Amino acid sequence: MIHTYLSVLLFSCLFGFGDHDFHLSKCEINYKSEQQSIQISLHIFIDDLELGLEQLGADSLYVGTEKEEEDADSYIGKYINRSLKINSDGMDLQPTYLGKELSADLMAVWCYLEISDVASCDDLLITNKLLTELYDDQKNIVAFNSDIGTKQYFIFDQVDKTKSFSCE
Repeated sequence: MIHTYLSVLLFSCLFGFGDHDFHLSKCEINYKSEQQSIQISLHIFIDDLELGLEQLGADSLYVGTEKEEEDADSYIGKYINRSLKINSDGMDLQPTYLGKELSADLMAVWCYLEISDVASCDDLLITNKLLTELYDDQKNIVAFNSDIGTKQYFIFDQVDKTKSFSCE
């Protein structure tokens, strides 16, 4: 069922033009055991991101354009850290915002974060409330992969913002 849902959402993303009528973010979380790190790639539509950034007092950042404000990355990092939380063994893990790049269609950005010194991916708790303060229909899809063979998919929304899992 989740694969069918993801296929429909992906089809909508690929063939949608102009403003989008759906509210979706995609997140890839990869645990690298040798590096003891969690690497995060987050795909967010620029127009939605800018509305979320306004909640932090950041108006007209012109994300992804030649007129992008100098402090745009700082605001984006703060917003993501406020909205995306990863907890291990009862302790919040603090991601470092590494930067962003425009998506191929220029409608979204890929934001990159990393969490260092993560000894294992057992007993993790993910909270993803990205853009849920703006849209009742917001869906946040998360794909979690580890180099020890774990692969899990989650859908977060207004009601279900937190999921727990283990790599075991």
